[in-house]
Amino acid sequence: MSKILKWIIFIIGVAGFAYATAVTFSSGLADGTYWFVLWLLSLLLWLAGWYIGISTEDIRKLPTLTESVTVISKLHEKSVDGVSGLVSTTNSYFIVFEFTDKSRNKFEVDAEQYALVREDEIGILNYKELKNNRLWFLDFQLQN
Repeated sequence: MSKILKWIIFIIGVAGFAYATAVTFSSGLADGTYWFVLWLLSLLLWLAGWYIGISTEDIRKLPTLTESVTVISKLHEKSVDGVSGLVSTTNSYFIVFEFTDKSRNKFEVDAEQYALVREDEIGILNYKELKNNRLWFLDFQLQN
C-alpha cells in the first residue's frame, strides 16, 4: 500500500473520529448512544493501529522465522466488560514456547490452535518479529 493511500485512510479515520466525537458530545448520551459507540470504536481502532505500529501489508513483507520449539504452557485469559448494561466477554488464548536456546516467548493464538496444541509437544514454530519486538504467531506443526 502506498504512503499516500495510508495517509488518505488515516485522514478519513481522524475525520470520522472527530465527527463522531462532535455528534456524541453535542447530542448528549441519551440521544447519542450510537455515536458514542462509534466514537469508542474509532478510538479503539486508532489505538490498536498505534500500538501495533505496523500494517498488515508490512507484516506480509517481514521474513518468516522458523524455530524448533517445545510447548511449555497454555494460558487462557477471560475478560468481561460492561457498557450501558451490555456485557461483553473476551477470550484470549496464549501458548508459551521454549526455543532451543532455552529462551521462552508467549504468543497469542486463536481458539482452534489453542485446542490443538498440548503441553510438552515438540514441533516447528513459524512466526514473524515485528519492528516493536512483538512476535506474530503464524503456525505450529508437530514434529514426527
